[in-house]
Amino acid sequence: MKVIVGNFEDVEDLKVKGFTCIGGECKSKEHLNIVVGLSNWTLRYDLLAKDYEATTTAFNHHLSEKHNNFIKLMNNIGIDKNIAIIGSNTDYSLKFIMADYFIKNITKDMNIEIEEISYYNCSKDNFDKISHTNDYGNQNKDIGEWLTSKEVQSFLEDGKWIFAKTMPKNPHYYILRKNYKGDDIEKFYIISSYIRKWGELEYKFGSCWRVLKLGNYKYWSHPIDRMNRDVDLINRADI
Repeated sequence: MKVIVGNFEDVEDLKVKGFTCIGGECKSKEHLNIVVGLSNWTLRYDLLAKDYEATTTAFNHHLSEKHNNFIKLMNNIGIDKNIAIIGSNTDYSLKFIMADYFIKNITKDMNIEIEEISYYNCSKDNFDKISHTNDYGNQNKDIGEWLTSKEVQSFLEDGKWIFAKTMPKNPHYYILRKNYKGDDIEKFYIISSYIRKWGELEYKFGSCWRVLKLGNYKYWSHPIDRMNRDVDLINRADI
């Protein structure tokens, strides 16, 4: 089997060349074969924020969860066909993650022998450079100096935490930026940035969240706030 990675605009050319095209970004279903149930919808905020490490990790989780559907798709296509994995023509594209997953996992489980892997009007070089980067840390030039972890923990533990009563299946509390005054507003910005830069990734609800663990609690913000200065609340839950 030959495997090629290409762009949406090259689908017709690749079909003429004898490749069966698989969508690597869950788009254009009428033109591409799609892994049933695979979606990038829950990754949209991380993509906008350029938290590529979170996006890469979460999409690999998605692929793992839909592994059997991927195998069903390949059985329907036929393992004797040449495959093109298609996505957007950008430096960071989910097509590269799908191609890696296909080569490392699907071919192994289906005993598919890869004759050749190539890239059509695209290159993986820039993707490899940025696929595990987190742009949140690059936004801090206008946000004061970092606090120590003890200062961060003290500020957070002194907060006026409100129970999120509308989410009983995900019990947690939150503090609001609007409840802070003066210098504490700037501290809120610094701490939300600290969480986003140093928090570890936790896969939940189809996304990877940046979670900072301090003491008996874990803290996180929502990636819907693309910029650190957009963060208006910080969440907390027991570890």
